[in-house]
Amino acid sequence: MVRDLVLRIGEKIRRFRQDQNLSIQKLAEISGVSPAGIYKIETDGMIPSVATMIRIAHALGRKVGEFLDEAVEEVRDFELVRRKDRTALYSNESRMVAETIAWRLKDWKIFAAVLILEPGGKTGDENLYHEGEELILCLRGRIEINLGEEKYLLRKGDSFHYKSSQPHSWRNPGKEKAEMVYVLTPPLFHHEVSFAEDLKKLSDK
Repeated sequence: MVRDLVLRIGEKIRRFRQDQNLSIQKLAEISGVSPAGIYKIETDGMIPSVATMIRIAHALGRKVGEFLDEAVEEVRDFELVRRKDRTALYSNESRMVAETIAWRLKDWKIFAAVLILEPGGKTGDENLYHEGEELILCLRGRIEINLGEEKYLLRKGDSFHYKSSQPHSWRNPGKEKAEMVYVLTPPLFHHEVSFAEDLKKLSDK
């Protein structure tokens, strides 16, 4: 299931890019992701990290969740997700499994997922910054959050809510898996030139 989903991510990114008549080089310029990285993702040679998906989604004016949707379904005013039915994506780059739990409502305003991080799993080596807010609830293990110049360590039961406009990143500093609920709003689908310019400062992993 996860592998099939990964294949669809590459297909969707390629389709969204072609719908806007963007070359791989142009998408690379807008998103800050290298042309080689985009090519590998589209041809299923690389599984994108959370940070990379955010960069590409912004550049394409899409919601991150649109890359993960495994079927075209009727959009409704409520969403029930059974644990066994969560859409799951593994990123070997981030060493993380993301199980989506909220992103299909009509006119949805939040994205939420259960994230499972392997030891050393992280958003990336560079900080992110964008509009909106993020909420993290640690379910097990430890989560280290870098916010600006400060670091905060979360343990089971701890939560952290912050403005995403501040440079931020997070990782699992422990020797065991960490698990957390991750909530993001807005769900990153408005393309803004200033944000795209900021993202160019980030290196593609």
